[in-house]
Amino acid sequence: MESLNPEGTGAEGFTLLEMIAVLTIIGIMFAILAVKGVDWSQAERIRATEQDVVSCLHSARQAALTRGTAARFQYGAEAGGRGFYLATSDAEGLLGSTNRLASGTAFSEPSAYVEFGGDGRGRGAYPNWTNGTHEVILTNNSAVVLRIAVTRLTGAIEVRRE
Repeated sequence: MESLNPEGTGAEGFTLLEMIAVLTIIGIMFAILAVKGVDWSQAERIRATEQDVVSCLHSARQAALTRGTAARFQYGAEAGGRGFYLATSDAEGLLGSTNRLASGTAFSEPSAYVEFGGDGRGRGAYPNWTNGTHEVILTNNSAVVLRIAVTRLTGAIEVRRE
């Protein structure tokens, strides 16, 4: 049989040991990337949930101003457990659908709401206003990740990430 190696050095390819070493290194790299990818995707789901909650609060205030009637941001048990939604006090009622929180996230209150009057100011809240504000707190595995303060007098919404 004729050799493919013209110099005749005897080196005709990789040894089994070299191939196993390379495949092991590639496997370790994929395992590291997979773990990082899971952490990254969970962080992105939490960030998207935060944005949805803040957006829904702003939408509730905007709906109250636009319609000239009360609008409510409802969250917790009355919104299907781990959900939140926007509703108005006029005939239309629920605006949109109930949104769900990302897995691992929850509201600090089991059932609560913030209501904006037709002038855009904070009108009602449960639990009640404390020092003129109501705080919507979002947690991830019991650690606070987001605090949203709604000011009763102006209806201003302030977001603080932890």
